[in-house]
Amino acid sequence: MASYLNDHLCPQLIGRDAHRIEDIWQFFYKGAYWRRGPVTMSAISAVDMALWDIKAKAANMPLYQLLGGASREGVMVYCHTTGHTIDDVLEDYARHKEQGFKAIRVQCGVPGMKTTYGMAKGKGLAYEPATKGQWPEEQLWSTEKYLDFTPKLFDAVRNTFGF
Repeated sequence: MASYLNDHLCPQLIGRDAHRIEDIWQFFYKGAYWRRGPVTMSAISAVDMALWDIKAKAANMPLYQLLGGASREGVMVYCHTTGHTIDDVLEDYARHKEQGFKAIRVQCGVPGMKTTYGMAKGKGLAYEPATKGQWPEEQLWSTEKYLDFTPKLFDAVRNTFGF
């Protein structure tokens, strides 16, 4: 991407008005010699972000202010729990809750829990790997074990944290 920027886009920026962001974006997008794949679009995106940064600095204000100001005070984020046992997951959940997370994903696919669950197996079961040998031994599991384990994990979380 750096060579695409240096060799193709940056030379075409010389002499252009940095405040005409949409015009420059359209020029690069419609005039791209190569198809608009990940390298081209990432390079155009880098120029676009730099131009918005220049515009905000010229206006002496943060970009969000230039674009109309804040529309919220925060955003909802979530995190994942993990562990080798249900107790490990509950401990991790409690730690995330103490940190203030309101959405916590209880994760069941934890490497190392071979005796609890793993990759699907058997005829007619979904998620069967192409070959059993492609997965590390500690990650192997069966759909039956997974379907047996998951409700126990969710019940433990509900009983401990009151959901």
